Amino acid sequence: MNRFHSAHTTIDYKQKVIKLLSILSLFFISQINAQNNTEGNFAPPDNVQKIRVTKATSVIKVDGNLDESDWNDAIVIRDFFRREPKQGGTVKYKTEVRFL
Repeated sequence: MNRFHSAHTTIDYKQKVIKLLSILSLFFISQINAQNNTEGNFAPPDNVQKIRVTKATSVIKVDGNLDESDWNDAIVIRDFFRREPKQGGTVKYKTEVRFL
């Protein structure tokens, strides 16, 4: 029984090591592919965009509605670019941001 138990344990250990090495190999290969997939990527702009913020003059209710008059005076930022899954190109959803 000892001989069978020892042989069985060795096989289980080898199978676990093989599975672990397979998983690690797949992980490292995917990481290498992700690092090499930089085609079309670009560096951030040299001149960082400055955003002017206006001070609210009335109470702003955080309710998802921009119906307070201060929002009409806030500068709208629309100049965003796509970063994921690939930089650049057309964005699926246009984004506007206003700061008070």
